[in-house]
Amino acid sequence: LSAPEAGQHLPASDQVRDFFNRMHNHIPELDALAEQLCAEWHLVPGNMAPRLRQLLADRHGVLTELMPRHIGREKRQLDGGRRVLWIPDYLEPGQQAFQIAAELALQGYSAQIDAVIARTGFSDTAQLAQARIGLSNYFAGALVMPYRHFLQFAEQSRYDIESLAQQFGVGFEAVCHRLSTLARRGASGL
Repeated sequence: LSAPEAGQHLPASDQVRDFFNRMHNHIPELDALAEQLCAEWHLVPGNMAPRLRQLLADRHGVLTELMPRHIGREKRQLDGGRRVLWIPDYLEPGQQAFQIAAELALQGYSAQIDAVIARTGFSDTAQLAQARIGLSNYFAGALVMPYRHFLQFAEQSRYDIESLAQQFGVGFEAVCHRLSTLARRGASGL
């Protein structure tokens, strides 16, 4: 394990996870961008899906449609030819907002995501694809649960995960993941 080339033989997903671990699960420029856009777009935590759906359509010509539960297992699927983002109908509004926000990241902020990827040193196609997915999901979490607002409510609620999930309209897992990203200098979480 101590050999310099030891990590090169790990699967792409493990290498991407290792990158996030080295960053302490915090990507400052994506967090700051998401927080800025949340304010510019007048997004209201816990009620973002309708506004994000409109932004995706207006800015990128991509309509968001719900698909029945039995059609597929993906949380989102882009039909590039028809310019439709399909998301499952069983997702709660906060979960829908997360999926739309991830697509907004890919459609409108790929240059910022690519700038982060350039720092990773990844060159393998699988690594690049995994990193792009991970970073777009990171952006989505940062947009749906903006840093300062999320940290403030986390501290007020004494890190009550259920309260945070209700406040931001997302699931337990999303809150736990967002808590793990609170590593901003001078304003870190637990």
